[in-house]
Amino acid sequence: MEITINDPEIIDALKNAVEYEEKYAPYKCRQCNADKPEDADVVEWKCSCGYENRFLGWEWSNVTNNSSIISKLLRINLIEVVYRSNRYTCYALTNDKLVRKLISLKRRRILYLQIQ
Repeated sequence: MEITINDPEIIDALKNAVEYEEKYAPYKCRQCNADKPEDADVVEWKCSCGYENRFLGWEWSNVTNNSSIISKLLRINLIEVVYRSNRYTCYALTNDKLVRKLISLKRRRILYLQIQ
C-alpha cells in the first residue's frame, strides 16, 4: 500500500521525534563512553564492554500537541511502542533513516506492509 504524507502536523511530529532521539537516545555507551555501532538499534544496543544501553523513547506530548498524530504514525509503522506502563506509553521511530529521508523529500510517499 502506498501512502502520501502531506499533513504538516505529521511532518512536524516526525521532525520533533528525530530531534528528540538525537538529543536523548544513547549514542555513546553509558558505561565506557564508546560510540554506538552504525548498525545498532536506536532503542537497545549492547556495547563491546557488555553494557546494554536502552532508550525508553518519548511520550506523544514530547513531539506533538495532537495525540491522533501518534495513532496515524503507529498505523503506518513509522513509530513503535517501546515502553508501556499504567502511567506512560513511550514511542520510538522504527527506522530513523527512512524518516529523515521522508522529511527531506518534497513528495512524501511511502510504501508499507500492514501485518495482520
